[in-house]
Amino acid sequence: MDSLNEMVLIMGLSKSKKYAVVIIIICFVAVYFTFFFPKAPKQEEEIEPLYAAEEYIMSLRNPDGGFGADPKTGNSTIESTAYAVLALKELGRLKALNRTILQGIYNFTYQQQRWDGGFGNDITYEYSTLYHTWLAVSCLNTFNRSYLLNDQYLGSYFVGEFYEDGSAGDIVSTFYAISGLKMMNVSENIFEKYTYNTEFFLKNLYVYPGGFSPIYFEYKQYVYSTYFALMLMMELGLYETEIDQDIISNSSRWIAECFDETTGGFGNTKGRTPSIDVTYWATKTLNITKQMVGASQYFEKEATENYIWACQRDDGGFVKSPSDDGSSSIEWTYYALASLNQVHPISEIRNLTTTITKLRLSVLLPLVILASWLFMRPDRPFRRPEKKSTPSPPTTPSRPHSEDIFHHCERCGTVVRNGKLYECENCGKLVCEKHTSNCGCNFPSPVLYLIIHNSKIKKKMKNRKGGQETRKKRRNTNGV
Repeated sequence: MDSLNEMVLIMGLSKSKKYAVVIIIICFVAVYFTFFFPKAPKQEEEIEPLYAAEEYIMSLRNPDGGFGADPKTGNSTIESTAYAVLALKELGRLKALNRTILQGIYNFTYQQQRWDGGFGNDITYEYSTLYHTWLAVSCLNTFNRSYLLNDQYLGSYFVGEFYEDGSAGDIVSTFYAISGLKMMNVSENIFEKYTYNTEFFLKNLYVYPGGFSPIYFEYKQYVYSTYFALMLMMELGLYETEIDQDIISNSSRWIAECFDETTGGFGNTKGRTPSIDVTYWATKTLNITKQMVGASQYFEKEATENYIWACQRDDGGFVKSPSDDGSSSIEWTYYALASLNQVHPISEIRNLTTTITKLRLSVLLPLVILASWLFMRPDRPFRRPEKKSTPSPPTTPSRPHSEDIFHHCERCGTVVRNGKLYECENCGKLVCEKHTSNCGCNFPSPVLYLIIHNSKIKKKMKNRKGGQETRKKRRNTNGV
């Protein structure tokens, strides 16, 4: 406070202004702390890569409304467009897309629908593929546009992929077909008709003590095939019996054994080199099985998160693994962001920024309220004393300008404006020019008197009685 007093004296401020200076300084500090104070190092490390990933995804957008695989020369494809939309969903940025971008995505996607009801990767595909059809439906379903998928030809395409055993050939194709029917909201009768034997198909792919093979009679389990099999079991509600729960728990335990402690990622089998897509399938499976049947399997989430970030490149995109020397890909970018959401949800990272901003605002708001209270309270030290109001005297109508004054002739009552008045030397009457020779008395001619001399006229009018007494004395003297 002593230093403040010295500063005030140096600045030449009075004591009454000292408090105002303090409040202004506090407000400036609070605003700087709220909006311009550097972010925490951990916050910078987590937020900036997410912004870079979003910029990379949007750089792949082409004028036709779709997304390409390369920012410069990549033509739009269903695969790139679907993975771009799904990646933006993982980032939580779908609501930030404007109507022009959304309409471009819808138009491009529907242009790739082929004559058989399914979708090809681009316009060069004559026939549809189940993989690209599932991607197109997933892309449209992301925007909750279920009415856009009400297409009997598309439904017929998915139905035509089923065999009598309730599968579509292998485990991955079966997942695409069943998931596509689910997203299209087909009736329960149709869904149950074509998936009636799917449970038997899945159970025959199970490899003891855990995991699923991709096709019949292979008897070798993989993380990706186990992921798709367990997702189908969840879709079909095959997790309530004790046998189903044992299969799910054993498979979850086997996936956890595929964790690579050196890199932090997951390989497709034990000892295989980890990749970003397998890491997503593994982490997603472990989280789902924990949620549905309580099969909690341990893996180092922090190491897995570091593995994911190690796959990011300078352009903001991701590659398949940290050792990959190739360029970024929208497919690997999607799998990386989806994996990150399984380990350290992106929403929590973004909420950290919101929380810090709220904390800063919580500091600013009380200071602003304090400053306002100090300025507004009646007994503040720097408030100027209010002058005591004294009752003002009754106002009298302002006197008009001398040139606008008028009087009445005391002989005939005529109004004289800006003209000449005459005063009788005998009786003192003010008369107009018409009555200069006869003001009503027999005294000699009156003396000329001008109207402009307002003050004299007023004085004459006020002292009329005194003037009359003087004139009487003068007559008496003359008479003597």
